[in-house]
Parts: sequence; structure tokens; C-alpha cells
Amino acid sequence: MGYAIAMYVLIGGAGILGLRLAHNLMETGHLVAVVDTDPIACQYAREKIGVMALRAVR
Repeated sequence: MGYAIAMYVLIGGAGILGLRLAHNLMETGHLVAVVDTDPIACQYAREKIGVMALRAVR
């Protein structure tokens, strides 16, 4: 098969593991969003990783 199917992926948590996963998935062509309660983590995810980041409210 000569094609890949892009997935929409939602990751809970913008910590080290969540951001690494988001970065790797984006590199392989998937559309990624992360959700975290920390506004600084969300800002980092948007600016440095380039993913959609949503701030969750506790």
C-alpha cells in the first residue's frame, strides 16, 4: 500500500511524555491536540511543538 491514513489524535496531558508523543505523531502526518490544566504547558505545546493545545478547567 502506498498511502497512509492520517488520524485525529487527542492527548490528555502536556507533560514530557504527552509532548513527545504529540511531536512524533505530527512528524508522521497526524493531526494532534493536547489537553492540560496548566496554561504554561499549553502555551509551550502551541509555540514549540506546533500542536493545538486546549486548557482544561479542574
